[in-house]
Amino acid sequence: MTSKPTITKNNNKLFFLQRHKKKLLITIILSVFTIITTTSIGVYLLNNWIKKQSFKLQQKRFLKEQIKRRFQQTQQDSIYTVYELLPVVAIILNNFLDLDDIVLTLKSNTVNTNNNTTTTTTASTNAESSDPANTNGNTSNSKLELWNALKIKSITKLCVSIYTLSSLLLLIRIQLNILARKEYLQYDLQEYGTATTNNKSNNGLISWLQSLLYTKGSNEQEEKEEDNLELNIKKNGYNNMYDIKYCNEQAFLSLSWWLLNRGYTKYSKIIEAQVLENFNYLGPKDSLTFQEFSIKISNILFKTNEQLLLDGGTVNGNNTNTLLSAILLPATSLEQFVLQQSVNPQVLKILNQDNANNNLEFRELVDETKKIIQSTASSIVLETLVNESFQYLMNQIEQRCLFKLAKKRSNNSSNDKDDNSVVEATFQIALLSLSCKDIIDKNILVNNSDGDILSLSGSTNTTTENNSSLLNKIDSIPELDDLSASVYSNI
Repeated sequence: MTSKPTITKNNNKLFFLQRHKKKLLITIILSVFTIITTTSIGVYLLNNWIKKQSFKLQQKRFLKEQIKRRFQQTQQDSIYTVYELLPVVAIILNNFLDLDDIVLTLKSNTVNTNNNTTTTTTASTNAESSDPANTNGNTSNSKLELWNALKIKSITKLCVSIYTLSSLLLLIRIQLNILARKEYLQYDLQEYGTATTNNKSNNGLISWLQSLLYTKGSNEQEEKEEDNLELNIKKNGYNNMYDIKYCNEQAFLSLSWWLLNRGYTKYSKIIEAQVLENFNYLGPKDSLTFQEFSIKISNILFKTNEQLLLDGGTVNGNNTNTLLSAILLPATSLEQFVLQQSVNPQVLKILNQDNANNNLEFRELVDETKKIIQSTASSIVLETLVNESFQYLMNQIEQRCLFKLAKKRSNNSSNDKDDNSVVEATFQIALLSLSCKDIIDKNILVNNSDGDILSLSGSTNTTTENNSSLLNKIDSIPELDDLSASVYSNI
């Protein structure tokens, strides 16, 4: 009696299962299919997202490496460009402040007396042994004038060379980093930023599908823009789409002509006045310790920096440096004159065509360069370059003086009482002047007869390294790299 209800219930369950067997089977199959499908889609989207993230990371890493390599290459290009210009600097400064003729005249003991030329041959042909007090009367006065001229010109030329090469290196660094940024970074980062923006909007399956259509439309738009650009160039009559860009860049780089042909003379006027103030009262046989000589040179550079870097007052707490800008770059009214002197006539013809857009990029490049030159950062860099040059050259001049003094004493028949006196020696102004000239020729300016500045492979020979040792020294200053990086990344 007790087992009947159980049997009835079991029968009801079996009957229900048998009756709805097909429905349950279909439901189970659909459920399993839904789970598998959903899981597969989820796994696919997850894998796709991971691949995109990995690709983005690779893009970022590649872009950073490209930026780094391009930056390093730009700095190398800058110093090589200055190497290429060194013979030009040497010719200009040698013509402007000619020391060789003075030394040759002293060696041959050729002097002018009472508007007549009198030639006297001495036993010694070495200018170092020439004594301005060995002759009498007008001859002595003329030789004294020559020694004084050598003193003023050699020290002036030393300081002008420091400022000219420091300014040239600064200007070339700024110009090439601006061009490198505009030619490379601006376009690549813009493309990368567009791709990143698109990826940010691609969330979910629907957005992912839409991105395929967006990419296709974007490519079509880019093709249309390129076609329009080519049509515009053909309409203007240019040979290819890079003519205007090339001409603007050539014109922009050619502005360094101003510094090498006009701007350096402003340095000379400031420096010569300071040299006269510090050295004019000293005769060729007067003596100074090297520390005293170094302090005087330091005072000249300090006073020059004051006039250069503090000129023009301040705007919004920053130095305007209008004088420094006028030395490195021509005024707007003189730009056409500079371009006529320095660029190819065909380039100038294209730039002067009646198209306002032709000169727009050139104007932007020049204005940005002037703005950077007038910044406090450029003032700090130039001052650092000058100070580093001063430290290096003073050491070279001191070693030169000690060598000459030791050589002279070793040739003397009389014995010195104190062999250590060379270390504590004082140096005649004549010796210091000749040492300045030697250092200018061997450590600052390149001798044109020494051969190529730079080989085609990009390596320098031993002679070039010796002659451009000052440039090699100041090119590695961290402040210069910091300014270059700031210009390079200022998008």
